[in-house]
Amino acid sequence: MYFHQVSTTLFYLGTVFNSNAFRLRTLQLTLQLRHLMSQLVPDGIKIPGVSDTSAFVNWIVNLGITWNEKVTIENSKLGGMGLFYTPDAKEDGKEEKLLLRIPSSSKLTIYSLLDTLTKLKQRDVNCFPDHQLKESSLVVAFLDILKPKTETLFLISYILAFSALSNDPESPLREYDTYMDILEATFVPDETTVSEESQFKECLRSYMQWLYKEYTNLSKQLKDRIPDFDVNEMLPFSKYYQLFQAVRSRTLEIPRSLENESESSSNSTEFTTDVSLVPILDFVNHSSDNNAYFDIDRENNDIILKLERLEKKDKKFEVTIQYQQEDHDEDFFLTYVNSLADQGDGQGTATSETTIVWITTTINGLSTVMSVLYTQTFMSTYTDAAESVPSGTIGLGSISGTVGGPRVYDQTTVTNGGSFFYSIPFGIAGISLLLGML
Repeated sequence: MYFHQVSTTLFYLGTVFNSNAFRLRTLQLTLQLRHLMSQLVPDGIKIPGVSDTSAFVNWIVNLGITWNEKVTIENSKLGGMGLFYTPDAKEDGKEEKLLLRIPSSSKLTIYSLLDTLTKLKQRDVNCFPDHQLKESSLVVAFLDILKPKTETLFLISYILAFSALSNDPESPLREYDTYMDILEATFVPDETTVSEESQFKECLRSYMQWLYKEYTNLSKQLKDRIPDFDVNEMLPFSKYYQLFQAVRSRTLEIPRSLENESESSSNSTEFTTDVSLVPILDFVNHSSDNNAYFDIDRENNDIILKLERLEKKDKKFEVTIQYQQEDHDEDFFLTYVNSLADQGDGQGTATSETTIVWITTTINGLSTVMSVLYTQTFMSTYTDAAESVPSGTIGLGSISGTVGGPRVYDQTTVTNGGSFFYSIPFGIAGISLLLGML
């Protein structure tokens, strides 16, 4: 098995040192990169959001991602792009195959994005102390207004803020440009992509209406806080919706050792999971009949994708993983649920009470896994049980007795004999005494 990785350092050295040796090495690395590009992304394949395939492959290499030479990224019958594997004649399918290795540092989590925010704050203080509109201030404003309550929503809030800050060519946020382009081009269904009226389309319509209310609130509050920033221009609703859905569709729960990540976690038995965006791994589509799985390498916390032991295959096939244990069609809501629930305070400031769920449906002939707004309705039966239910005897058969009479329980009174807690008068004064206020 061979894994491909190429360093691009000498590309830059070749421009500095005018020597034949460096020019030759630069040419060799260029040819090697083109070879890698043609193997990972075959000729004629267009990845949405990627305008330069060589730059895309170079970005993957710089992230430290390595891949099996038999792996390719191609168009999928399941929708969008997918990861494929081409076996050779000698493979018998009895061994697991390592397909991808992705450094933990390449994934996007609430922790890695917090590190990016810290860098932005330091840069703003050092380079732009007098600027009114600072990148870090805008990111913080997004987080404060959107008030994310789950890891997924934190990721979405960061990505939305990063998208609105795309003007400064020297910003640390430029490292995310390639991935942001992919997110902005990821297929996400909306009203226009579902042709027939159905309960699914109505649910999707309600979801978009809810998102628009959230967007309107964000726009208004940002205008009040930062008058010079026009969110409608920098982040129109179409892009807001696109990124919101794209992030939701690409997140994965990645295991993480609770041991110190700088040390080996091979002996650790305690793990948690981080909701993460993982470049390249998120090209792998979902199937209830999956043939691969992802995990972490306990030696170095790399994220790895492995092909399971399979029956021998003699031609190219798509690699799939399972996002959740259960898989249903659009008539059922899946158990993989993320909630967005805010209770109103009764003072006219009620916000959304919503639940987002994953469903599997078919759009334009393609199986699609997506998140939608869950709404629950109940059929009205009786408004008053006493008047609606007729009187009579039911279910007694040959047993004599009564039905529906009051049940009386024995009562025990606890007195204050010797117990300090029972002897306290539980009025306002008693509570104050417990709190040490009197």
